[in-house]
Amino acid sequence: MNLVILVIDALRQDGLTKSEQLKRFAKNASAIFPNTISASSISVPSFASIHTGLYPPAHGLRYQKSGALGQVPTLAGKMVDKGFRTMACAYTVAVSPLRRTNRGFQEYINLNRTSGALFGQQYWNNMCEWWEKKRNEPSYLFLHTLACHSPYDGKNFTSWDTHAEVKKRINALPREEYIQKYWNAVDEVFQFLVEPMIDYILSIRPDTRIFILSDHGELLLDAPNEWSLATPGTWIPHIINFVRGKKSLISHGNSLEDMLVKVPLITINTPQINSSDKIKRTVDIVPTIMELIGEDSSGFNGYTLTNEFAPEIAYSELMDRKIFRITTPMETHVMRYGDKIPQKFESFMKGIKEITQTKLGEEEEKEVKKRLRELGYL
Repeated sequence: MNLVILVIDALRQDGLTKSEQLKRFAKNASAIFPNTISASSISVPSFASIHTGLYPPAHGLRYQKSGALGQVPTLAGKMVDKGFRTMACAYTVAVSPLRRTNRGFQEYINLNRTSGALFGQQYWNNMCEWWEKKRNEPSYLFLHTLACHSPYDGKNFTSWDTHAEVKKRINALPREEYIQKYWNAVDEVFQFLVEPMIDYILSIRPDTRIFILSDHGELLLDAPNEWSLATPGTWIPHIINFVRGKKSLISHGNSLEDMLVKVPLITINTPQINSSDKIKRTVDIVPTIMELIGEDSSGFNGYTLTNEFAPEIAYSELMDRKIFRITTPMETHVMRYGDKIPQKFESFMKGIKEITQTKLGEEEEKEVKKRLRELGYL
C-alpha cells in the first residue's frame, strides 16, 4: 500500500456544493466527509494536528508563530518505522525544519524556495522522479498547495517572494471580484492540478490510498455568528481592520466561525471507508492510516474514519485570540475567552474519555449525552 495526503490550504467546506469542478471530482471519490472539523483556523496548529492526530494542547504547536514540535510521534515517523519511504512537498507553514514538523520525512521540497506553484516545474519533476523510483517499496507522499489561499491565483499561484506586490493588486479589486477570484481558484485547482496529479499517481502505483483535505477554511464576507461582547477575541480584530479599510471579512485566523473550521475531507481509492455526514475531525487522519496499515489506531485524539460509532464531537482552538470551540451535531458551539483553555481542554478530553470506539447501546448513549450536558458540551 502507498499513501498520499494532499492539503489544499484555505479550501472551504462549501466548495463541495459551490465549485462545479470540486462537485464533479467528488462524484468519483471513495468517501466524502462534508462535516470535518479542523483543529484551528490557522495553519501551524492545524498542520501539526494533521501530522500527529492530536489536538493543539496535546502536540504543543498552538500559535501561528509557535516554536518546535515536542517529542510526540508524527505520521511520517511512524511510516518510516513501518518501512515506508517518505517525502513532503510543502510550504514551511505545513512542514518546517524549524518547527520540527518535517520529522520523519526523508526527503523534503521546501516550496518557499521554488516557483511556488503546485505544478511548478522543479516541484513536479522532483516529485515524479521520487514517486517513480523504487515502485515496489511502500511510499508516503505529503503534498501541500497554497493555490486557493490568498492571493487566490489558482494554477498560476504567485510565489510568496512577490506576495507584497500581489496584495497591492488584489486590494484594488472590488470585494465581489475578489471573492469570485477565490472560487475561480478552487475550480482551477481541481481541474488543472488535483485531477491530473491523482491520475498520474494512480497510473504509477494503483494501490495508493489518497486523502484530500484542508487545514482551515476562509471567510468571504460571511457574517460570523460568534461575534458578541462575551467573546471579544472574535470581533475586535474585524472592527480594527474595518476601520482601517481592510477586507476584514475576507481572511482566516480571526475567529472560529463555521466557514473557518469546517473543511472538506475526501478519500480516493479507499474501499474500506464509507462516506458519512457525521462530524469527523482532521485528527482522524492519522488513526485511520494506522488502521489501514494494520497498526494500533489508539492513543490519538481522533478516531478512525471506519468507526461509525465514534462520538460526534470535535475541539478547535485559536490561542492567538484565546478562544476555543466545541462542535457537536446540535451545532452547539461553546466559546470562552481567557487563559484557561488548557484546563478546559483537559475537562473536554475527560468528558469523552469513556466513550469507546465500539457501538453504544441506546441507554449507554443517553448516559454519555447526559454526562456531556453536565460538563457543558451539549
